[in-house]
Amino acid sequence: MTTIVFLGAGSVVFTRQLLTDILGFPELTGARLVLHDIDPDRLATARAHAERIADARGARPAIVATLDRRAALDGADFVINAIAVGGYPATRTDFDVPARFGLRQTIGDTIGVGGIFRGLRTFPVLAGIAADMAELCPDAWLLNYTNPMAMNVTYLSQVAPALKVLGLCHSVYWTVRGLCDLVKVPFEEVEFDSAGVNHQAWILRWQLHGETSIRPWTPRSPPTGNCAAASGSTCTAGSASTRPRPASTPPSTCPGICIPTGRSNDCASRWGSTCGSWPRAAPTRWTTTAPSTPRRSSTAW
Repeated sequence: MTTIVFLGAGSVVFTRQLLTDILGFPELTGARLVLHDIDPDRLATARAHAERIADARGARPAIVATLDRRAALDGADFVINAIAVGGYPATRTDFDVPARFGLRQTIGDTIGVGGIFRGLRTFPVLAGIAADMAELCPDAWLLNYTNPMAMNVTYLSQVAPALKVLGLCHSVYWTVRGLCDLVKVPFEEVEFDSAGVNHQAWILRWQLHGETSIRPWTPRSPPTGNCAAASGSTCTAGSASTRPRPASTPPSTCPGICIPTGRSNDCASRWGSTCGSWPRAAPTRWTTTAPSTPRRSSTAW
């Protein structure tokens, strides 16, 4: 019987979704599922979810819930780590302290100051898990879902080099799904390659039906003369991938999308680029309060 241990089973969303997937495999419907958390109320909720999912799947796993981590790890084949050391209050600190010094973070649990904070309080717990696994289940795989992913896996490779560790995250999957929604193509019909580290990956290839490169926006030929004069209105400053061309703008003269860099005069020199193509400087997302008054938004590219 395969034994799968959930550390931080009180992270109910992760536990629920992973159990739904695991019990969808015929080979695992009779697995031994061991749920561990330090919060008894959350652990009880996780067990109730596991039992309900098993019933819905028609599965008959052996479900065990325990507050004792060593008891949970004893004899494990796979250990799924989804702990959040310090919980929500500590996560608030990861954002609030840097913010007081003017540092804003998009994802404060992976890299930067917030990621370092989270890593420093998680490492001691990871060291304890690794030591327990070396004694109680030395051949088990540790499947890590806890952030900061890259820091955690690197740390474990240093303190427990014999431990089999794999870092897992769904960030690339959901990024591509979101991009497909933006350009209205079926996710099931695209192919893509991605590379990078967790929460900082790059899409290297994104194709529809294996041959068409997908682009949310394709540059057009630059207009002649002044953009405002050609289109009958001022250029529309905005995100090149999302801002549509005004209906009143003749498509043969002005694409209606400019990437501003804060310069003046006609369309090409005012924005530091020809209308409708990328600027040479690093692009910045802009919004407008009036057709001729661009300003920076709070979100940079």
